[in-house]
Amino acid sequence: MNHVNLKISVILSIVIVALTAYIAGCINQSSESSARVAKASLMITDDKIILHADSSTLNRFDYIQYLNHHDKELLFFLNRVKNEILIYDAKKENPIHRIRVPVEGPDGAGTIQGFKVYSPDSILITSRQISKIFLIDGKGKILQSYSYRTSIDGELIYPVRLGMDPYKELDLVGGKFYLPGMVEGNWLQISERDFVNTRICIELDTMSKKVSKLSWGYPSDYWQNGRKEPVFGRIFDGQHFIYSFWGDEYIYVTADHLGYSKHYAGTSYLKNIQNLPKEQTMQDYMKYIAGSGRYSTILFDLHRKVYYRWVYLPEEEELISQDLMKSARFPSKTVIVILDSDFNWIGETKLPDERFYAANFFINKKGLYLSECHPNNDRVGEDSIIFTRLDLRYF
Repeated sequence: MNHVNLKISVILSIVIVALTAYIAGCINQSSESSARVAKASLMITDDKIILHADSSTLNRFDYIQYLNHHDKELLFFLNRVKNEILIYDAKKENPIHRIRVPVEGPDGAGTIQGFKVYSPDSILITSRQISKIFLIDGKGKILQSYSYRTSIDGELIYPVRLGMDPYKELDLVGGKFYLPGMVEGNWLQISERDFVNTRICIELDTMSKKVSKLSWGYPSDYWQNGRKEPVFGRIFDGQHFIYSFWGDEYIYVTADHLGYSKHYAGTSYLKNIQNLPKEQTMQDYMKYIAGSGRYSTILFDLHRKVYYRWVYLPEEEELISQDLMKSARFPSKTVIVILDSDFNWIGETKLPDERFYAANFFINKKGLYLSECHPNNDRVGEDSIIFTRLDLRYF
């Protein structure tokens, strides 16, 4: 009899533990859902900045930066056609200067990949072909260069890939450059172990000239349910480095590239993200980019103390079949997720389809500005560069 009672007692204990875990899970889910109740959104305004693009300038740019310099609102654009940086006065809406950088020769820096502007006469640039950071003046003359070709471990480092989609910037913090790294080689052939062990932050000490790959890589579970594109965006908000990975609804925040915290920054509009195709022909790969949907840029709005995260939704099958390259290169369906200063999810806004080229943007005191130069936006000509302001609104 005691033996039977013991059995019943054990069964009851198991049931109680299971119920407790279930209730706790429900409470956690309920708390998480409550945390995702929208409190803010982005509202499209009538405020526009309209600039003219000449015949040698495309109206969609590989890199952009806004700078308030002595009360002048300046916009810097990378014009890859002529390997130059264009400077516009955003208030007067007119071009004021061009900085052409030779690809070869004594002042050659290769093809410009990205830049960081401190003033119109002090600009850091990175190159597509050379593992160096160049400091140039307003005439394009090289004042100084910093090589990151070889790490202190003897590892060769390829030129970094700065860009706007997703946004990756060059950060100088405490006399050290922090550059975004990348998985090299065939992503379908690399082992999952080697992938997880890939270090994706390069540190260059400007004083000692030492180059290190920090022990910071992809989330350990990033490929747990299949291989996803290892592309990511990264910013520095003044205190934290923040990483946004293509196939992850969470963002990862670190101050020192040692410890980190992760925060939900997903959207209800994107249910799942496809895995990389097993056969990686160029056509298969382009179809994957266009049809998968993905997380992209993360931005910090210093003036409103919020973060924005770009999400691209899958393109329609009909559009993909009509023009595969355009569908992959120019996403037409964009959602912007909004996080507060503590990285709490507070809202999301789906933009009108085929209107904004969301890879071109900037932030100033007035708000977030997005380019309207999507190639399917018939209202914008090729000789116009149009940015429209979006206002942050709380409910």
